[in-house]
Amino acid sequence: MKNSRLYKTSSSKKIDIKTKLAISNVKSADINILLNRVRLDEKKIRNKNFFYLSLTVCTFLITGFLIVL
Repeated sequence: MKNSRLYKTSSSKKIDIKTKLAISNVKSADINILLNRVRLDEKKIRNKNFFYLSLTVCTFLITGFLIVL
């Protein structure tokens, strides 16, 4: 009988440890952090698009200036 009691106790401890680990692994996200990340990504994309647009305009202006000369 002692062995069966020990087995039950140790198995319940194993289950408790597994459930505690499962509960501690639950991830949550703060919505403000996510929204700020989206805003920063949009700002980076907007800056990149502005850079390429200005590069294109400068290329056309230089080409046009060289043609006129």
